[in-house]
Amino acid sequence: MALAAGSIGIYFAAGFVMRASQRALQSGGLASCSSSLAQPGVALSEGKSLCGGTLGSEYLLADCTLTEGTPSGAVLWKKSYKPTEGDWMKTTATTGSDGCKLSAPPDVDVSFDTATHQPPTTVVVADFTYEANAGSVGIQLACSEAASCIDISMFQEGLYTLDEGRPNDGWDSLSKGVAFGATFREGAANRMILRLHGRHVSVYLNGRGVTQADVSRIQSPGFVDFYIDNRGGPGTETVWLQRLYVFESR
Repeated sequence: MALAAGSIGIYFAAGFVMRASQRALQSGGLASCSSSLAQPGVALSEGKSLCGGTLGSEYLLADCTLTEGTPSGAVLWKKSYKPTEGDWMKTTATTGSDGCKLSAPPDVDVSFDTATHQPPTTVVVADFTYEANAGSVGIQLACSEAASCIDISMFQEGLYTLDEGRPNDGWDSLSKGVAFGATFREGAANRMILRLHGRHVSVYLNGRGVTQADVSRIQSPGFVDFYIDNRGGPGTETVWLQRLYVFESR
């Protein structure tokens, strides 16, 4: 979804149109997660069991409900693709009790990134409120242009694509299709979980299994980001990000 800009390691991802063209009816075969911790708003901490694994050391908690502007340890970027593709520009978040307001007009991407590289064996948890019905919402981890990246991108109707970045640009599809029963709660809180443990990747949305797969490359430290990708969307896409957790995966 993003192109490395300056010293940041955001990876260049496939566009909205390419993602949409990959839509196919197939399942990653991941069981649902019955833990109450898989639901939005429930506090997380080291040692807790979450969806088939244990939360290790907390690398980052960026809580948008407790700060004015972008939380410490995070950086917000925006990029426009019309009339021509621009550069990634650093911006600031509007915050309040609902979290950080991430708003992307048509042909704009917004990315909420960690300020530094994080270890690759991580669990990323994003709590957010989804207000629009166009474009996609996703999480990336272990992203650096020279190494790789893991990317889960989801659309409102349950369509998803899970991809592994190739070093120095390009993507390999790990899984894609429809996650039956796993859709965004529009106008309400959601919790998306992306876990990489060894070579195994798993994704959950509000306790429902979305997909799982094994990566082909050993991942390296890289940036973690939560993003909205509105390339090709007919209207403004708005997401309120409440908090972004990054834990060690055990």
